[in-house]
Amino acid sequence: MLDLVNAFNAETVYTPLTTERIRVESYGPPEPDGRVSALLTNKSKPDDYVVVRYRKLSLNDIITLGPEHLTWFDLSKGKPADLRVWSEPAMASFESACAERGIVVSKAWENPAQCHVEYDILTDRYILVYECESFVYESRTRITLPYHIGQDLTKTTLPGLEYDLAGFWGRKLLEEVTITKLNGFRYRVFV
Repeated sequence: MLDLVNAFNAETVYTPLTTERIRVESYGPPEPDGRVSALLTNKSKPDDYVVVRYRKLSLNDIITLGPEHLTWFDLSKGKPADLRVWSEPAMASFESACAERGIVVSKAWENPAQCHVEYDILTDRYILVYECESFVYESRTRITLPYHIGQDLTKTTLPGLEYDLAGFWGRKLLEEVTITKLNGFRYRVFV
């Protein structure tokens, strides 16, 4: 954020502001239009301060997770009993995607970030939720993970197609034979 302040005030700020000399603090809740305020205070002179207003960047607009970041998201073996098993690899892949976009994660957040995966029943999709405290980025990012057929097909071991004349497949076979013999006449015989 100080880089932004320095850039917009380049003609009047001759010595760039740094965190060694300036303390940055939140200043009140967000405004209705989404702008936030930060208090920039001279560390050597506490009564020397300025309030800046700006909009935070949304990581949703910057970060995309490609297949190379989603190797941990594998539902081919079924849904995990506890979604927390995905928290650590999800965070690692998200922060890797941030680094690829030039975001220095160790400097971008004020406190350690948190990450988890949740299931959204309305969209029938899994969502990666990344939360961080930052003066630059919005505090919560939600990325919809790709649909995986394994989230719906949970029974992958089938008993096989057993021929049983009285069973379901046997009756279907007899129906088909009867209809074929009658040259498409819609008459079904159930045995």
